[in-house]
This record gives sequence, structure tokens and C-alpha cells, in this order.
Amino acid sequence: MKKYIKKFLFLGLIFLLVFFVSEALGSHQLAIVLLLILFDKTFLSVSDMFWQLGIETLTVSIIFSTIFYGPVLGFFTGFLVVKLFDVIRFLFFPPKSKPTIPVVPSVGSFILGVTAIIFYFLSFSFPFPIAVLVASIIKNAMFIIKELLAGRTPFIIANILNVVFNYVLAIVIYSLGIV
Repeated sequence: MKKYIKKFLFLGLIFLLVFFVSEALGSHQLAIVLLLILFDKTFLSVSDMFWQLGIETLTVSIIFSTIFYGPVLGFFTGFLVVKLFDVIRFLFFPPKSKPTIPVVPSVGSFILGVTAIIFYFLSFSFPFPIAVLVASIIKNAMFIIKELLAGRTPFIIANILNVVFNYVLAIVIYSLGIV
């Protein structure tokens, strides 16, 4: 039990560090993006239950990064920055099944990066919630295709729930005037 308390205290310190570094750089937007990624890669990654329910904050953080900094940095947020936060997750919650190298971008990283570019182009033609919905559908379709090409069974229900989660989150964000 003490081991977990120390891990969560250290994670709390990392959250504060990310927030203060972002503030020191004078960017509330950067704090939002990085804290959403950190939240996803730590607390939401503790259990597969969240993913099976379609709950993740990476898509929204990548979309925010695209809105705040443009499609190129949005792509790099999905492709590289998310992988850097994987290192933090692997330090605190090592995988029980297959060992992987958390820093090397994967096909999933590329899909996340492409999602930023897709959202960028959709945002010219559609209102924010619809652009998020369509980008989320395309992202999840790419992840399903990736799983099928790898010979694995995709979690289609989780992907559908993820589209719904991202759309509802987009509506909430839009109605609060954040975007």
C-alpha cells in the first residue's frame, strides 16, 4: 500500500511540475494539453476498464494542440509528445504482459498525429463538435484497421464508445466557450 501511495504522490508532483513549467513559459494552453496527456497516460491507463468504456483524453489534447499551435505541432504532439509521456506511465505502471520500448513511436502514434491534421482540415468546413466527431470516427477507423492488419481482434465497441465520448466532450467544451 505504501508503494502505491508514494507513486501517486510522485505523480501529483509531476502534475504540478507540468503545470508550473507551462505557466513559467506563459502558456495556459500548453498546461491544458500536457495535463490532459498526463492524465490519460497515468490515471486513465491504470485500468483497461477506461479504454473499454471509450474514455481517453488524448484525442482532445491533440485537437487542442492543433487549435493552439497549428497542425504541425498537433501532429508532433500525437506522434512524439504522447510517447514521452508513455515513459512516465511505464516508470509507474510497468506493463504486465509484453515489454515494449515506450519512446519509439508506433503506428498508433502516427494515427494520433494524423488525427491532428485531419481535424485541422475539417475545422475549416465544420463546426467544432462536428469536426471532432468526424476526426474521432476516422481515428478510430484507422485504429480498427491497424488491429485487423496486425491479425488482432479490434475492440469495436470501445472504439464506438470513444467516438461518443469525444463528441460529448467536444459539445461540453464548445458550450463552455473554451474553444
